[in-house]
Amino acid sequence: MEIYIGPPEAKPDATLSRDLVLAAFAQAGLAVAKVEKKPDVGRPRALWIVFFEGSEACLQFQETDAGLVFATLDQSMLDTSGYPDRICATLEALGWEVDQENVG
Repeated sequence: MEIYIGPPEAKPDATLSRDLVLAAFAQAGLAVAKVEKKPDVGRPRALWIVFFEGSEACLQFQETDAGLVFATLDQSMLDTSGYPDRICATLEALGWEVDQENVG
């Protein structure tokens, strides 16, 4: 299942820095196992993927020079870690919104 998370429609340029997001995850007790960058081949934006310890969820961020501009949370329906809800809550606390129309 994918969940889309990004800046509010009223503030589409409300980017976040990767360091700020990673620090917020740590403060929320979300243990990041690995962060990797996908090659930029054929993409206008860099993709960063965050993997979490003890969860099957992974978060893909689209990044420009200005910062993180959009995220997709991939999660398994069988993941009982509670991480997906906590990941969304952490990003919402930073000012982003979960796109409820595209959850699924």
